[in-house]
Amino acid sequence: MLGNPFSPTYAKARRTGGPIDPLAYSALNIGVYNRERRAWALTEQTIHASDRSASSLRIGRSSMRWEGDRLVVDVHERSPWTQRPIIGRIVFTADFTTDQRMALEPTGRHSWWPVAPSGRLEVQLIEPNVRFTARGYHDSNAGDEPLSAAFRQWSWSRAHVGERAFVTYDVELTDRSKRDRAMSIDRDSVREEEDLVSLPMSRTRWGIERMARTESGHPPCVVAQLEDTPFYSRELITTTMGSQSVRAMHETFSGTRLAMRPVELLLPFRMRRV
Repeated sequence: MLGNPFSPTYAKARRTGGPIDPLAYSALNIGVYNRERRAWALTEQTIHASDRSASSLRIGRSSMRWEGDRLVVDVHERSPWTQRPIIGRIVFTADFTTDQRMALEPTGRHSWWPVAPSGRLEVQLIEPNVRFTARGYHDSNAGDEPLSAAFRQWSWSRAHVGERAFVTYDVELTDRSKRDRAMSIDRDSVREEEDLVSLPMSRTRWGIERMARTESGHPPCVVAQLEDTPFYSRELITTTMGSQSVRAMHETFSGTRLAMRPVELLLPFRMRRV
């Protein structure tokens, strides 16, 4: 993240006014979840122009680079508070890429790009000892203002059905207008999935309302809770897309909650600054 949107230090700097360099608030976030143990890191630090090129980026001791159609991420991070190391390599090889950059709100100040909706993921971590291969996904978000200035809430999900990736992005803006997208993408086409409807799921422990896309008559359900914070949740869900029952990654973000000062005071417990 170049200009960490969840950074309390960045938020404080914005309130003081004057010029701000987003690169002074950069971070790599990694979350590892399995049945035995979990690992999380989000370390914020300053990077410089020399740390970036058109195909590479270095943030502290971690780095990422494109090698052809392979995105190679070398992770060397530590968890906040416990200082537990997270070290290893993640390689994402795109099946195909898209140029489907999309505005998330009318002014174009926030955009989303599903760079590679489908690909092969290879994870080889030394610490913790976690190794696996799987289907993966790569996207990018960009914005010219704080998230809470534009978004009241959003829901996002991604699943694979055969050779197609199903991606949904349902946005509620601060004026309560909505911009909803549901699509399936393969290497040849992008198809709007008009049959997918939004149905409620259970609230999070912090009381955030959650909705997920599914085919009518097939309510979605949370299978595993991965992150549960006052303003953000990440979960594995079951839903129905493409006439198939599938597992999907899902997230809910509340810009209203993120803008609250009590929530800002809690954020340092999940991240650290170097």
